[in-house]
Amino acid sequence: MQSDQIHLLITQPEVLATFMTTGTLPGADQRLQRVYSFDLLHQPVDLGPCRIEQWWIDRGKLYPTRNLDAPMYGPILNAYWDICRSESTQDDPEVQESFLLAKLLPHIRSQKAAQVFLDSVTHQRDDWASKKEAAEELEAMLSQSKKPMSTEEFHSHTADVLGPPHYDDGSRDLYDEMAEQLLGHGRELLSASDSYADEAVKAVRKRWEDWLTNIGRRHSKEQQKKILDILSYESKAAFHRAYSAVWTKLIPVLEKYHGLDKRGTRFHRLWHTDRVHACHEYPNQYAHLFHGHIFGLHPASAAFMSTPTGKKLIGDCLLDDSQETYELLLNGLDLAVYHYMYVYNQYREDRRK
Repeated sequence: MQSDQIHLLITQPEVLATFMTTGTLPGADQRLQRVYSFDLLHQPVDLGPCRIEQWWIDRGKLYPTRNLDAPMYGPILNAYWDICRSESTQDDPEVQESFLLAKLLPHIRSQKAAQVFLDSVTHQRDDWASKKEAAEELEAMLSQSKKPMSTEEFHSHTADVLGPPHYDDGSRDLYDEMAEQLLGHGRELLSASDSYADEAVKAVRKRWEDWLTNIGRRHSKEQQKKILDILSYESKAAFHRAYSAVWTKLIPVLEKYHGLDKRGTRFHRLWHTDRVHACHEYPNQYAHLFHGHIFGLHPASAAFMSTPTGKKLIGDCLLDDSQETYELLLNGLDLAVYHYMYVYNQYREDRRK
């Protein structure tokens, strides 16, 4: 395993316009042209019939808490906002909400967010016996089931297995009200001017901290606590969108300067980006395939990739970029999610003993 620092240059439209007009790049204003550095690990990996160079960011450097810094969290989120500015999407309300929600990540109710959509790690790092046994169980399941699964089926089944839970109309109305209270003023500030970004984040964070004090620590107000948990989950999902956007820019850098081939590109787009698919129920709308999570960051996918059949299914998909191989891969990942849920429940039972 090796480590490299990968640099990402994000240039704003104003700089490109100046270059096209004058042939020079203005270097004085750092807001218009910024370089971000990311610590990436990499190693060759055999995925069934093919070998690629796998690149990733240490998961321990991504998710901050109140008491623990995460050195890659800030660069990813700041790069995301600059990417949005460079693509002129910073005034999109959904983009603004993603940015503001992701800024709450160090302050969310982390354990409650994981209950909305399960992604907890179920083994200690040194518990190799349990990991080996779980991998053998999963391999047996994967080797016996080789049927395709559509994106709609995968999206629906993983929601049924892991969450998020279904909420009644009253909870939905309360969610809409609290989400607007939390994010509305911040969106207004971001729309007014980029220079108000810090003020927007402070306004959202103040409202959130007030809620944690007045709602989260009270024995009553269970409905409001449920909304805090949903918003905590959405904060994590928002950070995953930022992570995904950064990876869409990192992959071309790896192609150009580090020899990432076509198969490697396919793998990293699959593993590190937030995949979406068209909604048949709602024309012109898209759903997040894995409900705001990233395959490369979820424990179920890690277990899947530790098995021979899982590696082969990924490799087959990289060699043959067809719908059939992709749907076979989705079926395997769905089984891995189901197995993860089984292991998670077993882990909780063992902790109660």
